[in-house]
Amino acid sequence: MIDTILERIEKLRTEKKLSLYQISRKAGLSSKTMYNWYNGTAVPTIPALEAIAQILDVPLYTLFMPDDAATPDNQTVDLIAKWDKLTAAQKDIIMKVIESYL
Repeated sequence: MIDTILERIEKLRTEKKLSLYQISRKAGLSSKTMYNWYNGTAVPTIPALEAIAQILDVPLYTLFMPDDAATPDNQTVDLIAKWDKLTAAQKDIIMKVIESYL
């Protein structure tokens, strides 16, 4: 999954002619953080991916899908759109609830 996310980020940032450095700065991340993702010593957080998706001007779910994947169904798109409207505190609460069920 992480490889898919990083491949998507790479493809989209290349299309937009942005460097990893530019992405990291605009997302408020250190260059080392992103370097660690690509080296496999760390994984991106959802807030970091949300920031990157905004910079790349794509919905968050796009980063999780390989190029040949089908478009998500309407329920998934609706869920993601609603997620994007939540505050950071609301997202934290929801993540805790989800984690309690897993």
